[in-house]
Amino acid sequence: MKQFIPMAALAALAVCAAAQPAAESSEFEAVSVKPVPRVVNQTMSFWMKGGPGTGDPTRIDYHNTSLNNLIAQAYGVSDWQISGPDWIRTEHYDIVATVAPGSTKEQFNQMFAGLLKERFQF
Repeated sequence: MKQFIPMAALAALAVCAAAQPAAESSEFEAVSVKPVPRVVNQTMSFWMKGGPGTGDPTRIDYHNTSLNNLIAQAYGVSDWQISGPDWIRTEHYDIVATVAPGSTKEQFNQMFAGLLKERFQF
């Protein structure tokens, strides 16, 4: 009987592990990062939509956003708390990515930090 208890505990742990969300990776499933050409004397809108906690949790669509905004997103700080060269505010990017189903906001931020490291050598 003593051997049955550890085996039952292992079986319960295996069931619990299988029930965890699929989002274990700290990387986006797919991502596209494209620089947006600079347009002189024209105001351009930007948006950052999608991701965990939104109506579209498995996809993000960031249009015409600065590296400064991306850093703020990844590290959970306000954009005014970030200092750096002027280009982090003036160079803009379009980013579309697929997020693993069940990803948490914390995992999403880790994915973004990894993206900054990989694509921007941050």
